[in-house]
Amino acid sequence: MKVAFDEMRCSHRRWRTGRTKRCRRSALLCDEGQQRNLSSPAIHGLLGREGRSPAAFLGEARQELTRYNSVSIRGTKVTDIVSVGGSFEFSCADGTTGNASKIFLAMGLIDELPELSGIEPLYGISIHHCLYCDGFEYAGKPVAALGKGDKGAELAPYDETLDPGRCSLQRWD
Repeated sequence: MKVAFDEMRCSHRRWRTGRTKRCRRSALLCDEGQQRNLSSPAIHGLLGREGRSPAAFLGEARQELTRYNSVSIRGTKVTDIVSVGGSFEFSCADGTTGNASKIFLAMGLIDELPELSGIEPLYGISIHHCLYCDGFEYAGKPVAALGKGDKGAELAPYDETLDPGRCSLQRWD
């Protein structure tokens, strides 16, 4: 299916369609559904959404966008973008192709977990990727930070703000 849009947004992370929808510009949001925080039980540090699950937050965002006929959402990955004249042609994994005058990319991050037996079921529950996001709940408790290469050392100042003297830093290569 070939479609034309004023804007196309490729997102793993955050959807930023607020102004686009309010200005009645046509927009396509391609979201592969691989958000980094989906394994976490709650969002922290986002005013008005504290404690809400990431899945619930995404559901609410999708629901909010349904009232705007100018915004289309596809659960797919953008596989190709080519600049053609003053616009862009794009292709998606689901076969959608089209053109847009603007492209916004929000690719997010992919966490590399160490190969440790039993880590997967604990990720997002008691093993976290961000001490800023999830460290508050561990104040006063022993905390260990594991970073690849020199990244573990960068976590030290964050650990110390939680509870000085109760932190252990580990490195894996």
